[in-house]
Amino acid sequence: MKKVYLVFFFFTVSFAVFSQATYTWAGTSGVGASWVVSTNWSPARTTPLATDILIFDGTTRANPIVNAMPATESIGSLKIINNAYTILGTSASSVIDIGNIIIAAPHFTVGSGSKLLLNTIGNTVSLNIITGCSGIVSDSIIVSGNAHKLTAVDPGALVFQNGAVFRTTTNFSGNAFGTTNLNSVFFQSGSVYIQETGSNPFGAAAPSSAVVFQKGSLYSYRQNGTPSLSGRTCANFEINLTGFSQTVTSGNSPFRCDTFTFRNGSSLGFNIPGGLVVSGNLNVITGTVTFNPSSTASLLFDGSVQQQVSGNFTLGLNMNLLVANSANVNLLTNISSPDSVMVYGKLYCNNQTVFGNDFLMSLSSALPGLVTGDVASGTNTITNVSSPGSFLPGALITGAGIPADTYIMKVAGTTIHMSRFATSTNTGTSIIPTYSKGLLGIGSANGITTSGVTGNIQTTIRNYPTNGDYEYTGTVSQVTGNGFPSSIKKLILNTTGYQTVSLTSSISVDDTLSLQNGFLATSASALPTLKDAAGISSPNSNYYTCCGISNIGWEKSYVQGPIKIEANNYLPKWIPVGKTDSLFAPVKLTPGTATSKTYTAEYFPVQHFDAYNIEPAQLHHVSYKEYWRIICNVAASDAALALSWRPFSKVGTGNMADSLQAMTDLVIARYLNFSGTKWQLEGSQFYSKQAGALLNYGLISTDFNVGNYTSPDTSFTLATKSIYNILPLKLIDFSATPNQNTITVKWITKEEKQVAFYEVEHSCTGSSFSILGKISSINSFPEHVYSVVDTKPCPGW
Repeated sequence: MKKVYLVFFFFTVSFAVFSQATYTWAGTSGVGASWVVSTNWSPARTTPLATDILIFDGTTRANPIVNAMPATESIGSLKIINNAYTILGTSASSVIDIGNIIIAAPHFTVGSGSKLLLNTIGNTVSLNIITGCSGIVSDSIIVSGNAHKLTAVDPGALVFQNGAVFRTTTNFSGNAFGTTNLNSVFFQSGSVYIQETGSNPFGAAAPSSAVVFQKGSLYSYRQNGTPSLSGRTCANFEINLTGFSQTVTSGNSPFRCDTFTFRNGSSLGFNIPGGLVVSGNLNVITGTVTFNPSSTASLLFDGSVQQQVSGNFTLGLNMNLLVANSANVNLLTNISSPDSVMVYGKLYCNNQTVFGNDFLMSLSSALPGLVTGDVASGTNTITNVSSPGSFLPGALITGAGIPADTYIMKVAGTTIHMSRFATSTNTGTSIIPTYSKGLLGIGSANGITTSGVTGNIQTTIRNYPTNGDYEYTGTVSQVTGNGFPSSIKKLILNTTGYQTVSLTSSISVDDTLSLQNGFLATSASALPTLKDAAGISSPNSNYYTCCGISNIGWEKSYVQGPIKIEANNYLPKWIPVGKTDSLFAPVKLTPGTATSKTYTAEYFPVQHFDAYNIEPAQLHHVSYKEYWRIICNVAASDAALALSWRPFSKVGTGNMADSLQAMTDLVIARYLNFSGTKWQLEGSQFYSKQAGALLNYGLISTDFNVGNYTSPDTSFTLATKSIYNILPLKLIDFSATPNQNTITVKWITKEEKQVAFYEVEHSCTGSSFSILGKISSINSFPEHVYSVVDTKPCPGW
């Protein structure tokens, strides 16, 4: 037998184990102590290593103070926690490198409730977070006394969280976050950078920056100097210093921010030729802000939610006011701009005055699909653009080399000036413009005026486009104004409290008549025309409840007076007419021919002048409450007709048992002033009534086309073929005639239904009455004469 020996080889591998030690500050609280003295740390830090974790703990020392620091040192981590108010100072300049990849992040911490103060006069403290490492600040860091630094190498390595504050104060100088490590410091939403002294936080030359202000953060400028704004981007920006008075002129690139607030100060001259781009509110709380650059610039609003503008500011000779395509701007202050006002989004003026040499509301309707140009690196222009006239301020442009959210500031020759910087050179870049037309919100009683400042838009030497949108938002009755264009795209009524807007002159509406809140008062000399392609937008009315019909106007918004409707095809046309503030009486026309024509319609809540002249073989009676006048400009105007009714119309008798017969007998009557003047039946008809409410609201339609709307008085009303529609009782005459020693009292009625009796009373004093006579009604629809004799008249005259 052979033996087999198995030999096992064991290899040992040596691993280098890096030690890391934690040291907590033990120096006397409130008394300065040296960083380099080992016994000021617990345990004693006799051999400093690059992996050491150093902690300032408020539960151990409430306010630790360091008055001497090493010239240079590397540590693994620095933590300020548990409400420690830590002061770092030095008798000679000190550089501390923070971070080690074997230490868990974050490597630099200022915890919630804790504060760090870098405070040494004449010497600097520099805290540097090395590459691969990070820091988080949850509370406050204050720097004063010298050009102290807090830097990080990697992008986003140092984060100021919600509630964190970085503040530069007395005798601080320089850029706190350095000038070379771009985008290394992030201020998150709810954090604040307060600059009371020193240079700007951006550090690097614009548009580069060491710091990134994320949306919701605040850069608060509190020194009486000139802030670095040209080419900069931040979130919320404010100037907050009593007595601040400065003028900013340097730089040719726009300053972009979310909100811009002049919170406290005397005056700010914002004269940067690049202008200002604001995505949020612009508020001047105290003092005055003046925009008066030496060359053409723009104040551009380009937010995605409504922006508020308030306070005292003026725009100088070279300044343009722009509302970008995505923006919705609500003015709470007057705007004075000797140059131009251009609206491509929405501008709500309320009761403020907007003044400028030119007022433009919409972009060109013919924009090229693709335009080729050169994007120059490090600039804010695109040159050699074909069809430059098609690009107007406020347009959003996209393409290779163009940053997101880049807007056109102005077009000069063949150069487009942008509100953001291009990042690289790109020959033949495709630029795709996107835009939406502007909307002007008008809140004042005088609307748009041609001179003076009585309206909220003063229009001398200004252009209001025929394809603009105009929204009336007043709190009192308004007029459209004598500056209102004769043709518009949308007319929107959206007043507060359902106010009346009166047309000053005739207009045509090409797209939409939006009836949200408020009434449009019209007349024969100030008449609206809905073009054939125009529609109606409105909340649902009672006619939606009864008949399923929407977007025809509603009880709180319709046309009070005549209105014209164009019709070029067979599609039905709703006409949103009514009178007073409660009688909405829509009608519908369905043309029988495709001939181009215009109908004019108006509703009258009164008796027609010839209401008794009926065709008795067809009708029992017509309404004495209301009628509609509908005429057309061409003979080929045949159209089916639908009329509406409401409680005011008194359809039916009020008895449930009569309702079926009332609906069977309800018809549309037409007044003909030729071949014998009379009211006649318009064919067999059908009806619809409101479900669940007897005869309150409904529609009745002709089942064929009604012809010849060209009569000067083509009137229509509700009628009945029987007594089962009240439409209602009419008192024709009442008289009292003396006859020797008696007085004969006589009255004439028509269209009686369910009248029990008449009671006549007399009085000799004018205050105390007694019954003279009582006569039963015969409930006659034709005229009937009643009388009673007073045999004991009062003595005297």
